Amino acid sequence: MKKIVLLLILLLGVVNLYSQTETDKKQMTGTHFAFGSGEYFTIGGLGGGSYNTKYYYSVGFKYLRELSKRWDLYSGLEYTYVHMMIIPEFPGAIPFKQNLKFVTIPVHFKYNLWKFVYLNGSISAVSDGYSIGMFLGCGTGFDLKYKFDSGIMLIMNPYVRFNSNIHYNFLQEGVSLGVLF
Repeated sequence: MKKIVLLLILLLGVVNLYSQTETDKKQMTGTHFAFGSGEYFTIGGLGGGSYNTKYYYSVGFKYLRELSKRWDLYSGLEYTYVHMMIIPEFPGAIPFKQNLKFVTIPVHFKYNLWKFVYLNGSISAVSDGYSIGMFLGCGTGFDLKYKFDSGIMLIMNPYVRFNSNIHYNFLQEGVSLGVLF
């Protein structure tokens, strides 16, 4: 897992250096912070119960490439931390806290509707560091963006996404705030 993260950080660094030399400004890199809540469901024999999500947050890096006047593609690397309380359905079972951590590599396609608004849809590879292999996720949302004359872009993205690992399915609602250069 650590090797994959280090490789992705190195790759993002190379992409960032390349995008800084690009004169047509069709490429941007940046960072974002996301937070929200969600619904969590078990897979297989983990039993039922309720899953009270206290909160989750994500931090990550983004790389954006303008494909045409209307279409953009962006990807990156995101770390997510989920804090929740699990209340088992078995009589007399004691509730317990569960902290989940996973890394996501999203691939988003965005369609620009107006100057400040666009829709996005994504697929993502998800790894939780415990399970063997990568798992897929998907999401959708709309973005509000503002690009300054200096080239800096601010983005606010309300979204819904679905991620999964070997034990849980996650349906998350949240807001991402980001800046691109």
